[in-house]
Amino acid sequence: MFLNNYLGKNVAKYLNHFDIDQLYDLNKEPVKLYNPASDSRFADRLKEMKQYLRWYLDTLLNYPFPMK
Repeated sequence: MFLNNYLGKNVAKYLNHFDIDQLYDLNKEPVKLYNPASDSRFADRLKEMKQYLRWYLDTLLNYPFPMK
């Protein structure tokens, strides 16, 4: 309650969104309250998305940070 009054509802709702992996279905849940990234049922999807991200970053010219 304090955070909503102090920061405003638009800012306070994002304070817990610091998970390393974030996997949201914005069509089904646009407010991003449930992060299924740690749910084993979504492990394959998360792995697939990480592989795509790695491929995409590796294809960028002069990408300054090596991916491990």
